[in-house]
Amino acid sequence: MLDPEPPRKQRSTQTEEKMFCDASTQTVKEVDTRKTQKTKVISYEVCKSDDRFQFFTGLSIDDFEALFNLIGGDDAIRSLKLKYSDTTPTKTIQSTLTSRDRLFMMLLRLRRGYPGEELGFLFGIDPSYAYRICYAMTQLVYLTFKSMQKIMFVSAAHQRKGQPKVMKPFKNLRVILDGMSIFLQTPSNFQQQGNTYSNYKKDNVLLVAVGISSHGATIFCSDAYEGTTSDKESIMKSGLLDMLDKGDGVMTDRGYELTAELQAKGCHFYKPPSLGDRKTFTEEEETLTKAIAAARIYVEHAIADIKDWKILQGVVPINMISQWSNIIYVVAFLRNFNPNRIHNKKFSRRNPEEDEFM
Repeated sequence: MLDPEPPRKQRSTQTEEKMFCDASTQTVKEVDTRKTQKTKVISYEVCKSDDRFQFFTGLSIDDFEALFNLIGGDDAIRSLKLKYSDTTPTKTIQSTLTSRDRLFMMLLRLRRGYPGEELGFLFGIDPSYAYRICYAMTQLVYLTFKSMQKIMFVSAAHQRKGQPKVMKPFKNLRVILDGMSIFLQTPSNFQQQGNTYSNYKKDNVLLVAVGISSHGATIFCSDAYEGTTSDKESIMKSGLLDMLDKGDGVMTDRGYELTAELQAKGCHFYKPPSLGDRKTFTEEEETLTKAIAAARIYVEHAIADIKDWKILQGVVPINMISQWSNIIYVVAFLRNFNPNRIHNKKFSRRNPEEDEFM
């Protein structure tokens, strides 16, 4: 149940990142390392006034408070059990760590990739206890976001209000999809090696389907599948088709062969045309290709935002494979706290009289 330290090919945790609070938060008195009592170096209360709070947590102070209240606040956090073997506490747990400290610690773990040893030192607790707190807090945030899945999968009708001009040519556009690969430590089990190996990436990976709205917000994130899973299979397994309504528009790249499935649902399907045996595209196909490319670039921006969280960089450890779906899901939706990256620029079509791509 512990969240063991992930071995990384790339890890560059700098000293100045660990000590971003005021020097006044440091303990002046020399600490006797032979004592079991540890001194807390940082806390949420001290660090919330630091200008670099968002750099280290991915959230502003206001967004942090919004997330804290969304997951149930002090009552929900204090009643968490940290291991499956624990019974749910009937009374709130008394600890030197506040509830906000626990959420703060989890965000440091995800955003900056701090291992348990560093978190244990910074918060004055045992590293194994830090891992257990981060695991429990990640599960709480995941379950909170997951319970809101239908609400966050915004309807096409609601998305039309204030829709960026680059999205307007596509009728009832509800979701723009793309696949995201996370590099995975090579499993020792030969069958698992084969299942996670991607011929496209030439490495062991986890595959996740990510979907954004026409305003750029994350509205869909699938489970993490083994690398041999195709783009189409990831969508079929994810349950996305059951979430779509008749008339919805779905946009993908050429790798998604979902024409028959979406037609059966009565949905519009927007993907770049293929040449086939031809040498050139028609003028209409070129226009459509450019329009889709101008809209799809924003799902690639979303994936870049998700991968910017240090916990997902480098090669993720195989001994945490059961947790990666939840971690990726949490990170994917945490990016919604950041400003919209879609600029309201008009896409210039060759045929200005054409209002929509059907």
